Amino acid sequence: MMELMPDAAAALRASSLRVLADAQAGTGAIIASRTFSQYDYCWFRDSAFIAHALLVSGEHERAGRFHRWAADVVMRESDTIERAIADRRAGKPVDPSDILDARFRVDGSRGDEPWPNFQLDGVGAWLWSLREWVMTCNGGSAGDVADSVRLAGDYLAALWDQPSFDCWEEHGGQVHVSTLAAIYAGLRAGSDLVGEPEWRAVAGRARALALGAGASGGRLRKHLGSELVDGSLIWAGVPFGLLDPADPVMTATAHAIEADLTGPTGGIYRYLGDSYYGGGEWIPLAAHLGWYWAKAGQPDKARALLNWVESTATPDGLLPEQTLDAVQQPPYVKTWTARWGPVATPLTWSHAAYLILDRELRRARQDQR
Repeated sequence: MMELMPDAAAALRASSLRVLADAQAGTGAIIASRTFSQYDYCWFRDSAFIAHALLVSGEHERAGRFHRWAADVVMRESDTIERAIADRRAGKPVDPSDILDARFRVDGSRGDEPWPNFQLDGVGAWLWSLREWVMTCNGGSAGDVADSVRLAGDYLAALWDQPSFDCWEEHGGQVHVSTLAAIYAGLRAGSDLVGEPEWRAVAGRARALALGAGASGGRLRKHLGSELVDGSLIWAGVPFGLLDPADPVMTATAHAIEADLTGPTGGIYRYLGDSYYGGGEWIPLAAHLGWYWAKAGQPDKARALLNWVESTATPDGLLPEQTLDAVQQPPYVKTWTARWGPVATPLTWSHAAYLILDRELRRARQDQR
């Protein structure tokens, strides 16, 4: 892929920032996609990455508005969360209604349609992102969100090893390694914010499980008991820090993602066998893999992925969720289009992931001068 000319790259950065701004409601919630009806919600996971993109782009106030909205939602759900914690500590099954939903309406209310909401990775990702914002903008003090941090941290510490839906909202009966990585990062971040040493001990147990039963053949695997590779495993290195980017297990995982999941046009599949809109090449995953390569000292690989992401932009500077040029299961393109319409464009997370990778590479260039 050709690198964009400076003016074109600047225009895409500006378009991306506009998409992020347009996606943020007055409450502070960040909508996954304004133009795709099924994504007219705020997900903790997506928005954790989006808030981080706002942070590194200098949009500190916008990032803070999201984090305060998320903290308010956690407190609003406190009775539900505390019941889940109590049941788990008592050795009882957690009632499916007593979990923190993965997505909420912009006013902080729950959706009323069936959805695979038990997704622990979103809570962990939010605590990681919140810590980054607090350390940059709030003097290192959790301040008025401390109670929310304590509640979210206790929730993760109690439920960390429970089977849940993965970040793709699938395989609800499994323990997913990228979820363990998000929990690890979230518990450590929460401990930094409110000083809970026990959470670090639980984070250590999550890491041990990920590197034990969650690894096979010298690399991480999609979930316990599976040999599949998943694009979300890259988060174990960057940004969640379960492993150092240079750790041999992390390096082997990144190479497996690159070898098994790179599509014919240069993007990254979620996993082999994916059928959602045919299983295309995902913009956020390509950008996140590029982010990893940048941190791992492989700027050429990171730049190639940035160039691919840029190549997927529409003429008016919008990035989709995935491309359909080289899908794994073509018949499903028609199936999903009939059900929900065209692929989400723009996807707010795609623009956020692009901004993070672009900034990482531009900063690296500056450091070399």
